[in-house]
Amino acid sequence: MYKLAGKDKIWYGLYVNIGEYTFAPYKVVWKNIAGKISGKAEFSAAVLTPVYDKFLGRKEIIPNVKLMLIPLENEIEAYYVCSILNSSLIQLIVASYAIETGISTHVTENVYIPQFNGKNKVHLKLSELSKKAHELAKKYYEQNDLVAKEELKKVEEEIDKIVAEIYGITDEELEEIKKTLKILKEGEVE
Repeated sequence: MYKLAGKDKIWYGLYVNIGEYTFAPYKVVWKNIAGKISGKAEFSAAVLTPVYDKFLGRKEIIPNVKLMLIPLENEIEAYYVCSILNSSLIQLIVASYAIETGISTHVTENVYIPQFNGKNKVHLKLSELSKKAHELAKKYYEQNDLVAKEELKKVEEEIDKIVAEIYGITDEELEEIKKTLKILKEGEVE
């Protein structure tokens, strides 16, 4: 639904299209335009959680139009979905058909994400690992913490193994997926 914003409602007025999804407390987001057209498989997702301000209280983050989002009501589910999207398997799938200047909502149409089950220990483990990965990435990127970078690699490896199991991917196939993704990102490898 489109509504004309503004008092005068003049023909060149501002039109807004804000749905309920905009105000979901948790959002899994990724950039619609992740960079230049390089073919380097630059797809990654993150979880946006509400922020707490000492004056305003709890506020939901509302991303701009350059971020694609999956709205969720549950924090654990949001981290689970994000772990699936950030796995090497899904990164390779997205890189195989999309370019960095157009990674729109089609990702959710082309990638099967098993529905979250709060009683499934594997789903809960992925959520926990994703949350830990977010914390480590923040430490690494904000503080250049090299220990956090190494820990992050280990967490990402564990996420990859679990996601591979969910999709029925063998260890050998997972290694080929990682090798192919590395070739896309860095060029030819031995």
